[in-house]
Amino acid sequence: MSYTSILARIKEKLHSSEPFAIEIHDADINALTREEARDLSRKYHGDVLITLPESERAYFDWIKKEDPAVWNDLWSEGELYTVGISFLEQLLEAGNGFRICDLQQEDNYFFTSRHIKKPEGWEYLETVIERIRGGEAVSPSDALLYTISVEDIDIWRFSYRHNIPLATAKSIVAHLAHENLLVHLTSSEDLVRYIDF
Repeated sequence: MSYTSILARIKEKLHSSEPFAIEIHDADINALTREEARDLSRKYHGDVLITLPESERAYFDWIKKEDPAVWNDLWSEGELYTVGISFLEQLLEAGNGFRICDLQQEDNYFFTSRHIKKPEGWEYLETVIERIRGGEAVSPSDALLYTISVEDIDIWRFSYRHNIPLATAKSIVAHLAHENLLVHLTSSEDLVRYIDF
């Protein structure tokens, strides 16, 4: 039902001469399948803007409070919390939200499993996985490394999700990089080689 509802809203707005963004809500996102989100993205890529749903707006409001320089880098230009429909699939629960990976003025802290160093990082990760399987508690540093191994994530999303102060999360990244376990690329030009979406 949500797919047809979003499609109807898009078609209605496309026939309007006014600039627009389709308002998307969490209920819309929760009702979409990955295939439906991908279909809408492909059909209207470059032609349709969407608003971020409530949960994403709350996340970016948190960033505005916790890291205003990053928030400004993301949202100081253009329509607030408005993105291209090509990002729709990222907004699904399995998509892990709108990714922060193209900062121009601030350092990027976006990671994929390709950022885990071979062999040191992967060997260390095996010990982390064994502890998790054994029911042992792991440190925030180990939790971040494990998270990076299973999903693309930025440090803001990780901090927000796990209620870890940003300064702590950034120091964890510095520690993992210093220990030769993780590659940290701060420039969007360097980072783009590691991004597949």
